[in-house]
Amino acid sequence: MFCALFLVFYFVISIAAKCPSGSIQSYSDKTLCLNFQSNKTYYLDAEQVCKDLGGHLTSVHKPVDNMFLSQQALVRFNKSTDDDFWFGANDFISPPNWSWMDGTPFNYKYWDKGQPQNVSGSDCGAVIMQGGKWRAVDCFLQKPYVCTVASLDALTTTTVVTTSKITTSKPKSCPDSWTFYETTGFCYKVFIETLTWLEAEDRCKVDGAHLASIHNNNENNFVAQLATFHQSDCDYTKDPSIGLYTEDENKQWKWTDGTPFDYNNWLSGQPDNPGKHNCGQMLIASQCWTPGQFNNFPCNTLMARFICKRSP
Repeated sequence: MFCALFLVFYFVISIAAKCPSGSIQSYSDKTLCLNFQSNKTYYLDAEQVCKDLGGHLTSVHKPVDNMFLSQQALVRFNKSTDDDFWFGANDFISPPNWSWMDGTPFNYKYWDKGQPQNVSGSDCGAVIMQGGKWRAVDCFLQKPYVCTVASLDALTTTTVVTTSKITTSKPKSCPDSWTFYETTGFCYKVFIETLTWLEAEDRCKVDGAHLASIHNNNENNFVAQLATFHQSDCDYTKDPSIGLYTEDENKQWKWTDGTPFDYNNWLSGQPDNPGKHNCGQMLIASQCWTPGQFNNFPCNTLMARFICKRSP
């Protein structure tokens, strides 16, 4: 009898601990697993990989989970040249208030001394491997990261079917090669075509879109990440056009989609050359300026890229 009970108990534990390949069980929630990704990348790119795996950048709600997370990272990221890694803390939605990528309550924090800095450009959270303290850093740094995904047992849980009528709405989706951003509810695409600003706007319209408008820091970071590419020089014509323009010598800037101009991220000294540089772009080259900053330029300039935005 004792042997039989032991076998049943062991079977239950092993089922609860089943995780997708490459993942380990969360310390305190047996329905969740941690996936350690050693390939360094930008914050929002890391979140996208986590979403592709069916999860999000990991959130932390208990001291014991934070300790477990940092200790595991020390082992699994032992070849990393960084001393920290991305997790789900960010202040995208309502700076300087912090939240989790998975939407769970931000009910535990373990910031390092002087953190979070709550300054522009330090909007993403990282865990210091040695000791588990948190810091706020630039989202455009490349770091290893940790995703939280559902355990295989949680994914195969039996659902009880009721006779109640349930009305569901079709999930929003974008056309092929477009990227849906859940926070705004819009689709985005970077086109690599050499066109003037007006030609780029006309090309966007072919797909029922406009050159991208941007309305908050969260959206700006997302678009900048989407448009990121390797650039060895500071040639602004290689960076993408967005829907920014002026008709009155820089007095008032507008978006081509007609939405309010309620956010800007101008490069220092911009906009300049009133009446001459009437169109806008997003700067990307990180060795020259902070990615995501706006610059104005002559509208007839041939630009190598542009970003379109449309409804699903």
